[in-house]
Amino acid sequence: MANIFLCHASEDKKIAKRIYHALISGNHEVFFDENNLSASEDYHPSISRAINKCDIFIFLITRNSLRPGKFTLTELNLIEKRWPKPEGKVLPINLENILPSEFPPYISTIVSYTIKGDPAAEVRTAVDN
Repeated sequence: MANIFLCHASEDKKIAKRIYHALISGNHEVFFDENNLSASEDYHPSISRAINKCDIFIFLITRNSLRPGKFTLTELNLIEKRWPKPEGKVLPINLENILPSEFPPYISTIVSYTIKGDPAAEVRTAVDN
């Protein structure tokens, strides 16, 4: 069982939720903003703690998550500070066949998973292997 941080843009919530359910059904502990943050709390410290605690950081790569000013890029920056070398710890999931040359530099050199079938099933398989 892994402790996973699921990083996604708010516009991609529907697919992120499916991936979250696939991961928890595999007995993984997953930080998913919708389930782990309350509206009344300052979410920055909670997100930082979750990032510092995770074993695997999943970054859902979409046009939305790569847009300048998105909090996904802030989360990616936080994990880069924790793990300067992302290999084996950061799992980039390319949901929209975006070219690696368009990825943030931190994840542009590691293998990303390009989804060909069901995203939830493929992400769970990648984590379980």
